[in-house]
Amino acid sequence: MCPFNGPGAPRKTETLDPKLVFKFMREIPRGQKLWFAGTGEFFMDPHALNHLQLASHLGHEPRVLTNGQQMAPSLIDAVLESGVRKIRFSVDAIDPQNYAHIRRGGSFDDILMTCMYVRSRKPAYPGLRVEVNNTLFKDTIARQSEFARFWRGKVDQVNFNAEYYDIFKFRNLFFTPGARVGCQLSLYLLPSGRLSPCCAVNVYQHYNSLDWLPHASAVSASQAWEQFQAMYADSSSELRRICASCEWWVLWAKDKDGNSPYWREVPFDRGSGFLSRTIRRCISRIQSVHGSLTPVLMSGLAAR
Repeated sequence: MCPFNGPGAPRKTETLDPKLVFKFMREIPRGQKLWFAGTGEFFMDPHALNHLQLASHLGHEPRVLTNGQQMAPSLIDAVLESGVRKIRFSVDAIDPQNYAHIRRGGSFDDILMTCMYVRSRKPAYPGLRVEVNNTLFKDTIARQSEFARFWRGKVDQVNFNAEYYDIFKFRNLFFTPGARVGCQLSLYLLPSGRLSPCCAVNVYQHYNSLDWLPHASAVSASQAWEQFQAMYADSSSELRRICASCEWWVLWAKDKDGNSPYWREVPFDRGSGFLSRTIRRCISRIQSVHGSLTPVLMSGLAAR
């Protein structure tokens, strides 16, 4: 549901440079929960499996966000064998017609079969979790309970998120965010080879040239992280000039259950009760204003 494939979006076909991926993953602290996502579809990257295998080899926990349309059982098995234990599928409808309209001809039956197959592999891969990410629109935000009922028994959790538009603005928030809070910066490796501090910049740089973003070939991950921290603290920096008109801070305006105006989680397993909510609240309280280093690798700009 990113805007990269909207009618007026520029078309790009870049993928991650394997050499930069290796450099990046060596430089970040060992044991990261390392997300492989896409400004397109991650598994269109011919090196996708190699990236996942390398992440595990270097001591990280690879995780995947995908539209799931290319995940035949043989690919799923290879992904799980690489060390992936959390897979999120982008699915924004629960009927074949609307799904095919949103996903441009995608097969809803294929998604259901894929979710079923991944969950059938749980005995062989302890700790495996299958989740669905659902972007809500004006006509679906009131259907969250219906969507949750549909997915119960088919996945371990459904995650609802608000729709954003015009790069920095959001529609259909879950609740009023209140006063502005500080953002928790991350570290994204983009197909261009540059490093980015947040989702808003990821979107903005797709349409605009941001030469001030550090390149992974020229700086280490820790140097880029320190640069972003300093820029975020400097009200006159290029980053903060973007922040001035940005609403992505709503991701970090958490309620007592750890959800934000942008994001709501509905887990279906035994972790969905009081203990899980308490843990999320504690984590939210101990995180610093600027967050901890959370690396993400973005690939496959060709299609979403």
